[in-house]
Amino acid sequence: FFSYSKTSNSIALVPNSDRNVKLYVNGTDLIDLSNYTSLSGIDTLNNVKLTISKGSLSYVASNNRASGTLNTLVIPETQTYKLTLSDGSEVWLNSLSQLKFPFIFSKDKREVWINGEAYFKVAKNRLWPFIVHTSLTDIQVLGTEFNVNTYDSLQIKTALVNGSINTRAANGRSILLKPGFQSVFSKTKEFKVAAFDSESELSWMKGVYFFQNSSLNDIARIVYRWYGITLIFDNDKISSSKFTGALIKEKPLKEFLDNLVLTSNISISYRSDNDSIRLSER
Repeated sequence: FFSYSKTSNSIALVPNSDRNVKLYVNGTDLIDLSNYTSLSGIDTLNNVKLTISKGSLSYVASNNRASGTLNTLVIPETQTYKLTLSDGSEVWLNSLSQLKFPFIFSKDKREVWINGEAYFKVAKNRLWPFIVHTSLTDIQVLGTEFNVNTYDSLQIKTALVNGSINTRAANGRSILLKPGFQSVFSKTKEFKVAAFDSESELSWMKGVYFFQNSSLNDIARIVYRWYGITLIFDNDKISSSKFTGALIKEKPLKEFLDNLVLTSNISISYRSDNDSIRLSER
């Protein structure tokens, strides 16, 4: 069907010192997208007209002079963003994610590179394959909707909502997914496929994260991505404590932590210090 491309899968993360959404054009020009609420008519960057609004970016390339350009969209902690690609495909990016993409796709295939988490709604074209490269796998589609999660560097999670996708690893193993199923690939366990709960798996797009018997150490990663706050634990007993519940992005983190203290099976207190919160046993 298609082959895994080891060289094209290398995704070099672009450092981001602040919490603004940024677009790096061809590795040289930089546009701070967070500084715009609405903008149109920019046509000085490789003959590309950008339309920027709060939380989203779309563009139109006027000619093929932009075809060789690879750009990187950088989403920091606390932010989410939507990108509409030149073929009409839509990509929603979660916090702490980066997407590399061209302004104009090649004639034989559409390729992008993801690090982090993104939901793809791919414009259908059976003669023009759409390929998503991750650090461990390649995902090929013709037109479908799916979620890719690469936050864990040791595994890639791909959840298919509708259509069909083929995901292939460097060792040649591949999986053809059906809607409602998710593949998890890791170097040690290979591919594993199971049904998934779309309400839970895709809840991040609505600003909600559901967790089931998850450790505080795992929850801390979500807290940092969404709030930019680091949770510090006094001991392993606290960090390994398990919780079930929901984290709602639009609500204050304090509300979540207060509920956590009330429902904890150990006596926990917390105190804030700038961009960190320390959890201790009382």
